[in-house]
Amino acid sequence: MPDFPTVPLPIDPQATAEQMIRLFGDEAENMAQKRASMFLAQEDMDQARQWLIVTATVRELTHGTRRAGQAVH
Repeated sequence: MPDFPTVPLPIDPQATAEQMIRLFGDEAENMAQKRASMFLAQEDMDQARQWLIVTATVRELTHGTRRAGQAVH
């Protein structure tokens, strides 16, 4: 039987965010935030951090980045 890694593999935040937007539309940011919360509750800080980055990436892709009241796309 092959050995499988016990540590979760890192995710690509950009690709994950884009896929979540395709799958969940307007709910993508909320879904990513729920995943981050789930990992925080399990005290898995590495996975929580990755999902917080995905959450921020979804927000940037869907709302743009705001700087001094100006939207930057």
